[in-house]
Amino acid sequence: MNILITAGSSMSMLDQVRGLFPVYPDDDSQGIGLGNIFWGTTGREIAEALAPYHRVTLITSGSLKLIDREIRLVTSWQNFSPGNSRVFTFGSDESIYCIRGVNYRTFEDLAELMEQEIRTGEYDVIIHSAAVNDFAIESVWCRTDAGEMVQVDASTKISSSKPELFLKLKPTYKIVDKIKRDWGFKGVLVKFKLQVGMSDEELIEIAKRSRKASDADMMVANCLEWARERAYVINADDEVTNADRSQLPTAIWKVVRSMIPLETEDGKER
Repeated sequence: MNILITAGSSMSMLDQVRGLFPVYPDDDSQGIGLGNIFWGTTGREIAEALAPYHRVTLITSGSLKLIDREIRLVTSWQNFSPGNSRVFTFGSDESIYCIRGVNYRTFEDLAELMEQEIRTGEYDVIIHSAAVNDFAIESVWCRTDAGEMVQVDASTKISSSKPELFLKLKPTYKIVDKIKRDWGFKGVLVKFKLQVGMSDEELIEIAKRSRKASDADMMVANCLEWARERAYVINADDEVTNADRSQLPTAIWKVVRSMIPLETEDGKER
């Protein structure tokens, strides 16, 4: 199968040099910034779990360094060969598994990459685990000595001599809502939902509504307080599975597999 996985988090640019983004290097830390606190560990783990069996493309803001030493990272399927200098080698030549890795930084980067991949990549499954910023910086303001608010030119680099800055934010559109409706994806779409400070029952009800709102086939939902421990996997019939965090890739794929029969080389389902 041909699988697209998004991971990490998108940032918002303050000017042409600076951006507001998460500053901590793992999913276990809480940071401050116009973005969020996730760096793509979940998506990378799912990609590595599926790579030995499927053709996986990983779009991430996080590190493309893989944990599994028997998986190779390639920048293009066309450029892949065991001796290609653009291929980062992990493991031995006898067991070559590949993940095609693509990096992004901003909301705009991610949206453009996803639209291009979806329209041209012929994917069977999209696992959209990237945490996309809900707001972007529309304009930057500062206060004059007279107390008047004036807009700052952010087209180049904002001077660091300004004592304080004020940001005007605007909501971003929902990338996940475009995957099927605007970009024509026909396969299985897996959506992720993170909430804060609510009961499991409330989370599940919100997740079910959110899945339907985006025409997603599956939902993976959790709360920040226990996101490192477990997650709920909800299928198209609103059946709920409580999955241990360490088994999340397996739990997700079990539901995906039930929607798309897998075939062996002789054409039989497996």
